[in-house]
Amino acid sequence: MPRHRSTRGRFSWSKAFLVIFVIACALAIIWTGYLLYMHRLSEIPAIIILAISIAVLVWNISLLRRHRVGGIVFAVFVVTALLSATVCAFSGIEPLASVKQKLTSSVESFASQIQPEFLPASEYPAQISGRVVIVEKVIAYYKPAQNPTRMELTPPEGKIWWVIDVSVKNIAYKEEILTSYDRWAIEADDQVYYAKSYLDMIPGSYPMNVPTGQTGQTTFRFLVPDSLRIGETRLVYQCSEGVSYGTLSGGEKAPLYDWDSRTVIREPFEDYIVADKHMHLRTIANWQGSERNPIRFNASKSPWIVNCGYEKVSTIVAGFDIVVVDEADYDAAVAQYGTAWPWGLVFTHDLWARDKYGSIIVPRVGRFVIMVEASGVNWWVKVGVE
Repeated sequence: MPRHRSTRGRFSWSKAFLVIFVIACALAIIWTGYLLYMHRLSEIPAIIILAISIAVLVWNISLLRRHRVGGIVFAVFVVTALLSATVCAFSGIEPLASVKQKLTSSVESFASQIQPEFLPASEYPAQISGRVVIVEKVIAYYKPAQNPTRMELTPPEGKIWWVIDVSVKNIAYKEEILTSYDRWAIEADDQVYYAKSYLDMIPGSYPMNVPTGQTGQTTFRFLVPDSLRIGETRLVYQCSEGVSYGTLSGGEKAPLYDWDSRTVIREPFEDYIVADKHMHLRTIANWQGSERNPIRFNASKSPWIVNCGYEKVSTIVAGFDIVVVDEADYDAAVAQYGTAWPWGLVFTHDLWARDKYGSIIVPRVGRFVIMVEASGVNWWVKVGVE
């Protein structure tokens, strides 16, 4: 005799309706709970709705179990709950959005912990370290066959110069470590910055050749974004034998760097009148005043240039003049006469007065007195050297 299948296992529209009703009840429970949590629904109506929804849900599940579709109901319920929770979380609906945020943060934290760390410096083919000086401008001499020209390397807007003194020890590279610009770089946030020459005229580094087992030092000049931070970067050396990473430190800021002498210059460069021309010199001292003043000055570099100026503040009398004398001659006049004024009392070996262009050029080092004679004016004096 043919076997008859139970009608309980067959699909029917009544079963489908009960399944949909179960989903609707589950959604109603979730949504009512959310409204209650956000205080958008008062407690009494919410409790009534929740009680009815839960009762109807339990009743529907019991009906479906009579038709042996409990497994289906459970699977549908789980899938619906997961989909609903996902939609609510990514739509910013609390508290599911906060749960999603915490889970995401936990996953990212775990992922960052299992990422491979960089090797210790001793395990790279070379040990590299660098000290950074951040400078606003670099000066250097362009040295063609004739007439070397002093250039100011001014970075474009949003950029800054990083001058890095690098120390390197070649541990395992068979070939010499060189300062070719395509081998050295700064790496930060997946961006790479090379020490390229300036307009193909001023090299971006000093030569260095380091054989295996030897150490060396050099200086690089990198043009980088002015927002770059030392802790976000690392120094990279790469060649056909592999890559080595180095650490960076420092971060001292300075207005100027002399590339030829590899010296940080903290004094500003200003315009000076030197005989019949204008020059940019480094200001090493300056003074201001409104009365007679003997300014003692110790010059450690020559030649040095004195520029000065004044503004009249009196309509009755206004005068200004200036000379430079040896300190010993000035002190001798004071000892003999009790004063060095007027200047005729100073029997000097040398006296430097303003030329017709208004500048004083002193060609030697030593101790001097810059004698300012002033009345009815506000004056300024500055000393500059190359």
